Amino acid sequence: MVNITLDATLRVAAGPTLDVGAALDLDSYSASQLVLKKAASTEVALLPEAKQVALLAVRVRTEDGAAADVEMATKNAKGAGVTVVVSGGLVVASKDVLAALVKDGGPRTLTFANKGDPTIVVDVIAALD
Repeated sequence: MVNITLDATLRVAAGPTLDVGAALDLDSYSASQLVLKKAASTEVALLPEAKQVALLAVRVRTEDGAAADVEMATKNAKGAGVTVVVSGGLVVASKDVLAALVKDGGPRTLTFANKGDPTIVVDVIAALD
């Protein structure tokens, strides 16, 4: 069992505040750091196959720390899922939302592609349950 704490609060100036953090007890996690030069791409496997992805966090920065963009494509053994551009970061802490990214089992592999000029650093944490 892995205990993960997600601290997140959304604050709207002169508007509402919404706490969307959570304490999660999940079976396992993996962490990866990718360095992608211009036009480079690489895959990250979400293992073990027997578990369901319950949390996905992605942070994208240039080498000097500025927020950057990366294209993220999802797939599993049965086919391709959605492809999105992650700008700066992404956190999804819902098994159902993650399962909807790819039919028949959710994402098992993520492919990250740098479509911009600067080299980028992509940090990925995936937790399974």
